[in-house]
Amino acid sequence: MTDREFYEQEHPNTLTKEGEILDCATVRGVFYAAVRQKDSREVWALVVLMRRSGGYFNFTYKVLSDTSGPVEDRCPIRILDLLTPLSTCSHDQEYCRLCNAEITPADGQWLSHARPAQRPEVAGPRCYSGYPYGANAPDGGAPFHEPGGTATCSTCWARDWRDRCRANAERETQARTRARTVRPGTCLRFTRPMQFSNGEERDTFTFETRSTFRSPDSDRRYRIPRWRTDYDYEIVNPTQS
Repeated sequence: MTDREFYEQEHPNTLTKEGEILDCATVRGVFYAAVRQKDSREVWALVVLMRRSGGYFNFTYKVLSDTSGPVEDRCPIRILDLLTPLSTCSHDQEYCRLCNAEITPADGQWLSHARPAQRPEVAGPRCYSGYPYGANAPDGGAPFHEPGGTATCSTCWARDWRDRCRANAERETQARTRARTVRPGTCLRFTRPMQFSNGEERDTFTFETRSTFRSPDSDRRYRIPRWRTDYDYEIVNPTQS
């Protein structure tokens, strides 16, 4: 059973009765799909986070849409191109880049305001402690609000997710194009050292094939998955053609 068949069986109302999958792909353990609503003809992105393990309950998943602002952002371009364009939205209010609270300038500081059902002490120049931000200010308190955040808007979240997916796809395309110049015998130096399970750290390798490298000064071999797209490197002595 394919991933598509599985989710159509698990969510028949959303994916077969009320909607239909136009295209889909599984990338790095995440299922992406363009889903068209049969009534409105609107096409939205389905994102399913999957985890497989060796235990008895060995498969779990979580279903999201692009309006949830998923962290996973490797959706293929061909699926993004099928999605219905997002409506334009504008937000005049400033938001804190650390906690996304609405903030306003006052006497050289940015202040947040308590909303209904929030404690009054959440208002003020510091980030609300209920937001997951671990850093503290130099004086030991919560960090001060800073502008540059985004609104808690599902349309903005979807737009940001789509932009990140396209940016990642462009970077991967450029990285793969560059990697075509790497031939067996080419020596690469990675920007940051690789750490292996035996505790060894090394940043310079000689490329052999696919994900296999060897040490330039010995016959020891190493495997570096996704080195073409996930790591920055420079060619030390490219093979002459």
